[in-house]
Amino acid sequence: MDNNKDSLNTGLPPGWTRYTIIIRTQHLEKLRAFAFWARIPLKTVFEKIFEKFLDANPVEPIPKREKNEIDNLFEVKNQKKGE
Repeated sequence: MDNNKDSLNTGLPPGWTRYTIIIRTQHLEKLRAFAFWARIPLKTVFEKIFEKFLDANPVEPIPKREKNEIDNLFEVKNQKKGE
């Protein structure tokens, strides 16, 4: 699984990763239009949204034990998809 994680992050700056999300079509269309008219990459729009949200809603990190359980759950789901 680590090889897969390495290949997902190929070409990215340190501290970045790829992650797929599901978003409402109308929201994406509006965000893409905003990025177009502001002449900035869509990635920058998302980064600003996340920064603003996380600044307004501070969260504590998931404790290591629970994080490992969550990571293991996702690894099992991803392995089943690859079968």
